[in-house]
Amino acid sequence: MANYVYSQFDMESRMNGRLKIAWLNQPERMNPLTKPLLLELASFIEFYSRNEDTRCIVIAAKGDVFSSGQNVNFEDTDTKNQGSPREVKRLVTDYYNPLISAIRYARKPVIALVNGPASDTAANIALACDITLAADTAYFAQIFSQIGLIPDAGGTYYLPKNIGMQKAAYLAFTGKKVYAKEAEQMGMIADVFPKNEFEEKAFQVIEDIVNMPTQALWLTKRAFRKSHDNRLNEQLRLESEYQSMAAASEDYAEAIEAHYQKRKAMFKGR
Repeated sequence: MANYVYSQFDMESRMNGRLKIAWLNQPERMNPLTKPLLLELASFIEFYSRNEDTRCIVIAAKGDVFSSGQNVNFEDTDTKNQGSPREVKRLVTDYYNPLISAIRYARKPVIALVNGPASDTAANIALACDITLAADTAYFAQIFSQIGLIPDAGGTYYLPKNIGMQKAAYLAFTGKKVYAKEAEQMGMIADVFPKNEFEEKAFQVIEDIVNMPTQALWLTKRAFRKSHDNRLNEQLRLESEYQSMAAASEDYAEAIEAHYQKRKAMFKGR
């Protein structure tokens, strides 16, 4: 499967092609979200989700800011319609929603590396990822209410589930900045590392995930997703089904063989 070429961000392969990284790379503009960028990110995730050699997908950013959020000055938008209800709905429906769906249904772990401030839609894109790692200087800001809008890009879905209704309402209503350590403590993100060690520490975590049995991670992700809607007995039946699927994988067979041979398992993601 040939690699796509992306023009809106820098695509990097690491770990013998098993890790694919989308680097937001307009630090001089605080890495704004644009329509072409959002479309390419969704395409990037969907493409490498299906790629057999890929084991993990990362969204990261260059500079000191993860993203300032939505760029409202689109060159491809008719200025007389800019900001109209129809245009806002189209923006959410055609650009945000496909990206959030691509992250949610990706067959590979999708990880956000938040190196600095992440505002409005950018914050919620990061929080929609399977794992969000942040530098201690980063913060997340739900600033939608300050311009008369609601959290989008999955914000109204993930925030209440991750941190509870009270905290979600507080952050959405006030637009309060939540710095990384507090975000970790309230369950909004997975982990925090010092700024000067952020990339090193974050990629150590990612390397561990790349070397895990990818099929089992995907089934775990699917099971977690279903748990939002299932009752306990439904979830238990689902676990039985998915566990059977995991047990049929090459990686499970390798784990059993490695156990009896008293060696470390070498997973292939199949």
